[in-house]
Amino acid sequence: MIGSFITKINRHSFVVFLLLTFAALSLLGIIHHEIWLDEAHHWLLARDSKSMLELWRNTRYEGHPLLWNLILFVITRFTNDPLWMQLSHWVISVVAASVFVSSSPLPRSWKVLFVFGYFMLFEYTMLSRNYSLLLLFFFLSLRFYTASRYLALGISLFFLSNTHLFGLIIAGWFTIVMLSNTHNEPLLAKESRPRKLGLVIFLVGALLSIIQIYPPGNSPFLPTVGTLFSSIGIERFLAVFLKAFFPIPDPFDYHFWNSNLLTGISKILAGIVSVILIFVTILIAADTRKSLILFLGASVSIIAVVIILYPASIVQASRHFGILYIVFVGSLWLASGEEKTRSPKLLSAKRKSMVVTFLLLIQVVAGATAFYLDLERPFSESRNVVSFLEQNNFLHKPIITFTAPIPAISSYAQQKTYTMPSGEQAGFFSWGKRELEINTTASASDLLKKAERFVADHGDTGILIVYQPIGETKNTRLLKAFTKGVVQIENYYVYLISTSDRGSD
Repeated sequence: MIGSFITKINRHSFVVFLLLTFAALSLLGIIHHEIWLDEAHHWLLARDSKSMLELWRNTRYEGHPLLWNLILFVITRFTNDPLWMQLSHWVISVVAASVFVSSSPLPRSWKVLFVFGYFMLFEYTMLSRNYSLLLLFFFLSLRFYTASRYLALGISLFFLSNTHLFGLIIAGWFTIVMLSNTHNEPLLAKESRPRKLGLVIFLVGALLSIIQIYPPGNSPFLPTVGTLFSSIGIERFLAVFLKAFFPIPDPFDYHFWNSNLLTGISKILAGIVSVILIFVTILIAADTRKSLILFLGASVSIIAVVIILYPASIVQASRHFGILYIVFVGSLWLASGEEKTRSPKLLSAKRKSMVVTFLLLIQVVAGATAFYLDLERPFSESRNVVSFLEQNNFLHKPIITFTAPIPAISSYAQQKTYTMPSGEQAGFFSWGKRELEINTTASASDLLKKAERFVADHGDTGILIVYQPIGETKNTRLLKAFTKGVVQIENYYVYLISTSDRGSD
C-alpha cells in the first residue's frame, strides 16, 4: 500500500516530501545528540588554530584532508558553540540527500529506504564528521557523470578526493570508470576537451589530498602492510562486509554504538553471512562493466586500507566500513540505464531487486534502532558535565584533566582545560609519539598531587575531570559521577580540589 502511494504521487511532491521528512527527523536527532571525542577534536583543531597555516600544522597527524577542518575554521571565526558545527553538518547531509533523491535513477522505494537507513540517517548525519562531505561529492560526481558534464565531474572529484582517504580512493576508481569510456565509446572532439580538463583538475586534487593525508615519520598511526595476509586480515575482511551491509546494533548492549546484533548472536553465523554478502553484492554490482569497476576496485582498496591500518586501531568502526555500502549504492546508480554485461546471470533482475530491497530494509531497521537509542541515552556525558558545572558556578574555576585534554568537555565549556603533568592549557589531542609518551609517564597519584599543587598556585579551588574514579583525599572530593554515556570513554568523574579551608564558593 505504501509502495503504491509512493509511485502514484508526482515527482516534485515525492522529492519535497521525502527531503522535508528527512530534514526534520535528522534535525531532531542532531539537537539531541551529544558530540563525542572525534567530533569535538576536529572542532577544536579549527577553534584553537589562529590561522590557516597553524591549522595545517595542527592537523599534520590526522591522516585527513583539510576540507572539513577548513569549513569548521570559518565557522569558529564567528562562534565557539559546537552546535553550529552540528547544524552546518546537518545542512551538508540534507543537501547530499537532496542530490541523491532528485538525481538518482533508482526506484523511489529504494530512495526512501536509503535515506532513512543507518548510514545516511544516523552515522553520517547525526555524527558530525567529514563523511557527509564524501557523500555529497560522491553523489554530485554520479550526477555529473551520468549527464556527461565532465568538467563539473572533474571539479566534484577534486573535492571528493579532499574529503577523506576513502574519498580519494573512490575518486580514483571513478576516474578509471570515466576513462574506460574511451575504449568502446569514441569521443566527439567537443567532448574530449572537458574530459581531459576534468581529469587534470582531479589529478591536482588527488595530489593535494595525498600531501595532506601522508603522516609525519613519528606518527603512531603508520600503516603495517604485514597484516594483509594474517588471521587479523581475514577477520577484518569479513567484518567490513558484515558491518557495512548488516549494521544493526545490539539493542541489548547499552553501549550499542559499533556493536553488531549478528556478531552478538553467533560469530560463526556472522562469518557465514559475511561470505554470502561478499558474493551477492559483487554479483549485483557486476550488472555492468562500469559498476563492477567502481564497486570491486573501491572495495578491494578500502578493505586493504582497513586491514593495513587496523593495528593502529583507527579504522575499525562502522563508519569506516559503511563507505563500502555507499559505494555499492553508487554502483547501482551507475548501472541504471547502462547496457548490461553478457556474463552468465546467476541472479535474475527480479531476484536482484528483491535482494537489494532486503539489504536496504536491514539498513532502515539499523537506522531506526540507533536513532531511537541515541535519543534515549546520552551519547556522551560531556554536555551534562558542562551543564552541571555551569549550574554550580564552577566554569570560572580551573578545569583540570589527566594526561590528555578531553575535547568534548572543552568544546561544550568553550574553553581550554589544564592537563597534568604539564599544567598547560589544551583542547585537542596532539598525536605525535613524543607528546603521547610525555602524557602517559606519570602515575595517577603523581598527577593528582601535581593537580593539587597547580590549584594551590592558581587559587583556592579547581575542578578535576577524569575517566576513572581516583578516590577522595584530604583536598579532593567527588562532586558527581556521570556514567550513562553510550561511548564508554565519554563517562566522567567530576572532583572538586580545594587547597584551603574555605572549600568551594
